[in-house]
Amino acid sequence: MTDKRQRPSDTDTAQRVPGDAQVITLHNVPEGENFLAHIITGPDIAAMPRMEWLLKGRIPMKGLVALYAPPKSGKSVVACELAVAASLGEPFWQVPFGKRLSVLYIAAERSSDIGDRLKATLQRRGVPYPDTLHVYARETGPLQVDNAAHLLGLVQVAQHLKPDLIIFDTFARMTLGIEENSSGDMGEAVEKFNAVIRAAGPQAAGIIVHHAGKDKSKGLRGSTALLGAVDAVWSVTREGQNYALELEAMNAGALPMPEHFTIHGELIAGHEDTTPVLVWQEFRDFANSRDKYLVEVLNEAGEKGLSKSELTDLYNGKHNASKSPATVYGWLTKLVKASQVEQPAGAKSATRYYGKGLAPK
Repeated sequence: MTDKRQRPSDTDTAQRVPGDAQVITLHNVPEGENFLAHIITGPDIAAMPRMEWLLKGRIPMKGLVALYAPPKSGKSVVACELAVAASLGEPFWQVPFGKRLSVLYIAAERSSDIGDRLKATLQRRGVPYPDTLHVYARETGPLQVDNAAHLLGLVQVAQHLKPDLIIFDTFARMTLGIEENSSGDMGEAVEKFNAVIRAAGPQAAGIIVHHAGKDKSKGLRGSTALLGAVDAVWSVTREGQNYALELEAMNAGALPMPEHFTIHGELIAGHEDTTPVLVWQEFRDFANSRDKYLVEVLNEAGEKGLSKSELTDLYNGKHNASKSPATVYGWLTKLVKASQVEQPAGAKSATRYYGKGLAPK
């Protein structure tokens, strides 16, 4: 018996376009919805768009990032630095924005403090206030995404300004009364933040400033539904007067090395007290003695570079140690990732290492 079923010809396949699908009757589907139009098959998968970045490797376009830290640990200082850098088109976390972005900073609490921090951050740069930076400063009571009128208002603000980046400071203040340990409540709250982001436009992204839980080892406060709902998680940790900004989790892309900073008091003209602003640290300001030594000897080696075996011998001889090449290789890998040590492009693990800017092109 002949099988009369036929496979699509190569010609048919070549003429297909992404999203092309046969329209059939689907039951119990809302009118106007054609779910089959979202099916992508075979070679069309190759034409699917790649992930795009608002800030490469840090903020996905259309994404939502959670920035959290314990109280008084610098998270709003980081948020203000981010807002200013984005609005000026400057680098942030060693990555350039590439162009000036429209930024909306929603100061849901202590808006006067946020205003002072933005003023101080701009004053430190010696630049005028950019017309790309917008602050929503509410002084008439808490702004709640669970309040239908408040949410509609935020959506309308986003539609009007069309910001590229929205910073919500803080998540807890804008979700008063919800059960943070409830996955349902947290999931619904995140969807409302996403609704505001979507209203800003198809390329916009958002940052929610949040608190750490009582158990710092568990990260973000509240249900793990929040962790599952965001695209990336940034954390701020503090050790004495030194702070570190770390990308803890990301749905796509490699995790960069933490960025280190201190907080400096900036005196705004006409103010009596200083206002905290972020100051990025150089490698020499926060690195441990081991990493400083490796970078130093590689800089001294110049264009000759050193292999991991040579570096291992030098380190063990200097420190009367017995570290293995594998251990030293791990240290070097982190230094390469931190952009303090270089390897030639496409190099294998057995290659030579060079000081910053000294690797052969």
